Amino acid sequence: MIYRTLGATGISVSLLSLGTLTIGPCQLSMDPAAGGALIREALARGITLFDTAEIYGTYPHLRKGLAGAREGAAVMTKSFAPTYEAMEASLARALGEMGLERIDIFLLHQQESEHTLRGHGGALEALAKAKRDGRIRAAGLSTHHVAAVRAATACPDVDVVFALLNVRGLGIQDGTAREMEEALREAHDGGKGVILMKALAGGHLYREAREAMEYVRGRPWVHSVCVGMRSAGEIDANIALMTGSEVGDDTLGALCAGARRVVIDDCRGCGRCVGACGASALSLVDGRASCDHERCVLCGYCARACPEFSIEVV
Repeated sequence: MIYRTLGATGISVSLLSLGTLTIGPCQLSMDPAAGGALIREALARGITLFDTAEIYGTYPHLRKGLAGAREGAAVMTKSFAPTYEAMEASLARALGEMGLERIDIFLLHQQESEHTLRGHGGALEALAKAKRDGRIRAAGLSTHHVAAVRAATACPDVDVVFALLNVRGLGIQDGTAREMEEALREAHDGGKGVILMKALAGGHLYREAREAMEYVRGRPWVHSVCVGMRSAGEIDANIALMTGSEVGDDTLGALCAGARRVVIDDCRGCGRCVGACGASALSLVDGRASCDHERCVLCGYCARACPEFSIEVV
């Protein structure tokens, strides 16, 4: 495995990191014991950075997976909390549910621009205080927007940028892959830690996995690439691709097994899923939700927002 220091934070991270969205209730609904076992598999193979979020429902999985194995592992989580008080509550919940005394990286979830960053000023202030008193090591933001990366670069309280980028530019909300590259390079040069999400575009690029992973691996300003993985086979395949090792067709086949998509059944047309979709992939058509699968990044947030449980990622 390749390891890099995350910007000016001093945190060492593996080039390939594990995203836990896939194993939680938004998607596979693994129980904490099974999810914890997968996290242990990743640790054994040299992956040291693990991503979660308050909305993912995977704090219990990380508690199981990291119990007795915290040494060398780094945890990154995220919250939509907009105010100082709400962020304090989110931080307390994350520490308590994961059984941690300190979280390595805590992010503002899904920022869009300097305006949303300013609107979350209270939350960012809470993270700055948490960093001073040792409850977190670094603060930052996650985003699908070029504008938010640029805002992060200019903000001294942001240490880490977790941004969407892939070889096709799928899922970027306000620009192209080239524009996101330029913004992230500037963030890196400004001392920020740079972590990428959606290298395989939520599974859309699994048939182009070699090209997609070579693209992100070849960006020297990237410290880690976060990928959701569902099995030991997927872990092995992604490690091989990320480290530039020879990958056999059988190993690569693990990434092609069980391709996922959003399925909507018995929709009543309330529209809550549309508001929850950060990729603008959902709309109401003839009184029911419809998914543009070319835009969908399979985050599963729509399924969590649906009051009728009519949406699944399968």
